Amino acid sequence: MSYSVHDARDVVKNLRACLSALSLKAPSPGSYEGSGSSSSICTIGLMLNGCVIDNMMPGSSSFLIGKIRPGDVIESVDGKEARPENVVELIRGSDVPGSKVELKLRSSDRSFKELHVPREIRSNVLKQRDLFMTLDEMRGVASSQILEQRGKKKPDDNLIKALNRFVDSSTGAIEGLTSVGNAQLLREMELRDHIDKVKAVTRQYLDRLDSALANLAFSETEEGGN
Repeated sequence: MSYSVHDARDVVKNLRACLSALSLKAPSPGSYEGSGSSSSICTIGLMLNGCVIDNMMPGSSSFLIGKIRPGDVIESVDGKEARPENVVELIRGSDVPGSKVELKLRSSDRSFKELHVPREIRSNVLKQRDLFMTLDEMRGVASSQILEQRGKKKPDDNLIKALNRFVDSSTGAIEGLTSVGNAQLLREMELRDHIDKVKAVTRQYLDRLDSALANLAFSETEEGGN
């Protein structure tokens, strides 16, 4: 079976379409930055009041990065000026898990900081948030019970020891989740970088193939003319 230049060009066209479709995108509901963004897949977990950061969702990339504080003001996103009416859309950006949001923030002391915060699949962030909050609530209850026991004339030493162990284990679990979350973000970013490199190299080869096919078509046209 022989193939024509036209057939080869169709193959190249289909390969380019496959490359364009290749990403880490996965279906999931809504974005956390603005409850109205129901079509968004990703979030970085910021709780916003206009361009002012009220808080960060526990377990999210903005929380795990450890450098964002409530009261920080978003000055720009990916080099574009942030305003209350566009900041959510700018943060959404490409809406691809693992892609990074470049934030320029102004702190309460008027200093500036620039951070690169990875987008995450919203449903995963919500699960991490719920787990963080549950553990933290249980730790708080145990701590208050310890104080209550210590205030009694005859405290239950065994109960205090058990509650202390629970507080320690809850704290360890929260710290473990934080380290796992950071490792997961790192793996996602490494995978995305690898996919981007593969796509770039493949496109280079397709460009060379396109050029070779163009030369071949020109040669066939000249031979036909002769």
